[in-house]
Amino acid sequence: MEPLRALLASAKPHLCAFGFVAGAGYKLPLITAIILLTGSVGIGLTVYHRQPHSRAPGTSSGSIAEGPAATNTTGNGQAQSTKNATKPKNGAKKTTSGPSSATGTSSAQSSSGSASGGSSGSGSAGACSGSIPAGYTSLAFCDDFSGTAGSAPDSSKWNVYGGTTPNRWGEECFVNDRQHIYQDGSGHLVETATSNPGGVPCNNGSGLYESGGMDTGNFPNPLFSFHYGQVEAKIKVPCESGAGMWPAWWMTGPSWPNGGEIDMLEILNNANTGFDAKQSVHGAISGGGVWSIGHHNVSTTLWCNAYHIYGLNWSPNRLDFTIDGTVTATTTPADMKTGWIWPFESNSAKLFIDLQVGGSGGTVDNSTLPQSMLVDWIRIYR
Repeated sequence: MEPLRALLASAKPHLCAFGFVAGAGYKLPLITAIILLTGSVGIGLTVYHRQPHSRAPGTSSGSIAEGPAATNTTGNGQAQSTKNATKPKNGAKKTTSGPSSATGTSSAQSSSGSASGGSSGSGSAGACSGSIPAGYTSLAFCDDFSGTAGSAPDSSKWNVYGGTTPNRWGEECFVNDRQHIYQDGSGHLVETATSNPGGVPCNNGSGLYESGGMDTGNFPNPLFSFHYGQVEAKIKVPCESGAGMWPAWWMTGPSWPNGGEIDMLEILNNANTGFDAKQSVHGAISGGGVWSIGHHNVSTTLWCNAYHIYGLNWSPNRLDFTIDGTVTATTTPADMKTGWIWPFESNSAKLFIDLQVGGSGGTVDNSTLPQSMLVDWIRIYR
C-alpha cells in the first residue's frame, strides 16, 4: 500500500495484494514478499501502496502488515496462485477484466438476498423499486443512474471529483465534466479515462490523464453513510483493467486508517491481470502502521466481458464479500493479529466509485485510451 494518511480527505493508501511493506515512499517501488502456501487453495501475499488523496509526494511513510490472502477461482475450478505475480510500477495497484460466470470456491456459501448478476448491457430501470432481500427491512440508498443522456450524477447523492486538487491515487486527474463522468441515458453511470497531454487542470502531481470519480461526501457530514447492511454495485470494468486502468468500488470510515477501509472491487496489475477481482479489508495497528487482508477472485475469463455484481454483507463482527450473489470470502475479528484494531463496529462508512489510472493499475498504453467503466446501479439495504 502507500504512505499512510491521517485524514481520508488528504490521503488514502491502498493495500493491493499481500505481504509486508515498511517505509514505502510516494511513487517509489516497494519491496515486496510473495509467499505461496501449498494446499487445495493457493495463498499469495504481496503489498503495494495506494497513492495518497492529495498529500504532496514524499511526505509520508509507514508500515503495513498483511494477513492471509485467499485465492478463489471461477470457471475451471482450479486454484490459481499469485506465485509469479509481477509488482506494479510506482506503487501501482489495479488490474482487471471480468468473467461472465459467478466467482467463488466450490465451498462458497450463497449470499442471502443478493441480487443475481448478469451480462446485459441495458440499464436496470427497476433497480430502486425491487423487492427487499430477506434479512433486511429497507432500501437505505439506491441510484440506478436513470438520468438523461450526458447528465451529471445526482448531486443529492454524490460528490463528483474535480477542480485543481481533487483526490488522487494513481496518475489520474479527476475532472468534473460530461466527458469523464456522466449518465448515458440508458441507465448507466460512465466514468472514462483519457490521455490529455498538456491539458490536465490538476496541480496535485497527477500524470497526463483525466478520469472520473465520486464519493458520497465528506465526514463529519457526508451526503450518505451507513453502518451494517448489504451493499452492492453492478459494474462492467474496462478491458485494460490492471493494464493501466484501476477500477475501484470501496468505502472508508471517518478517518484513514483508524476508521477502516473495505474494497468490494479492485483490479490491479499482477500475474493475473484482467482475471483477478480483488476484495480486501484494511485497518490500523495499535503501534502504528496498517494491516490488510485481501482476497483474490481469479476467473478463467476476463471480468470485463460482462457486468458483475460486487458486494458486501456487513453485519456485527462479520464482513462477507460477494460476487454475483455468491459469498467469496469472510473476514471477522478472529482474523486479527496482535495489535490489529478491528474498526467496523464503531464507525460508519461512505462510498467511493472511481476509475483510477496507472499506479497500482499498471503502466498505461495511451493507444488503448479512452477506456470506460460502466455502473448499472448501486444499492444498500439495511
